[in-house]
Amino acid sequence: MLIIRITLFLVAFLMVLYPFWGVIYPASYLNELVETFSFAQQAKPEQVQQAALLHLLPNSAFALALFCLAKFIQNPSYYKLAKFAALGFLLYPILLVIGDIFIASVLSQPDQQESVAIELSGQKLFYILLAMIVWAIAKSQYEYQTSDK
Repeated sequence: MLIIRITLFLVAFLMVLYPFWGVIYPASYLNELVETFSFAQQAKPEQVQQAALLHLLPNSAFALALFCLAKFIQNPSYYKLAKFAALGFLLYPILLVIGDIFIASVLSQPDQQESVAIELSGQKLFYILLAMIVWAIAKSQYEYQTSDK
């Protein structure tokens, strides 16, 4: 279990750190943005830096979820950690969609009329499902522990 906790902590740290890479090296982060926003190829470094900072919010929610999940694994009797992890997983796709809207507005040129579509993909739904699973595990474990006493 120690390896799982360390991995969760490490990934949480990297998720928060990754947007700062876009602030430091906007040219390398531009490739990440072009995958989602095809019109971002001509973005200026300042726009890429702003977009990278906007990725910080959903990434922080995901990192908080991983951190709480790792702490819950360490101390499974503290069920609120699992509930916070579930909340972080639930907020991640919502904040990602909101962030994508703001990123698209930052990356679009003032003279261009780029449209942005809100995408509800299986990947985003996966995080909502993951939130429900973590919530259900915490709830069932709590009910199991309290029913034995």
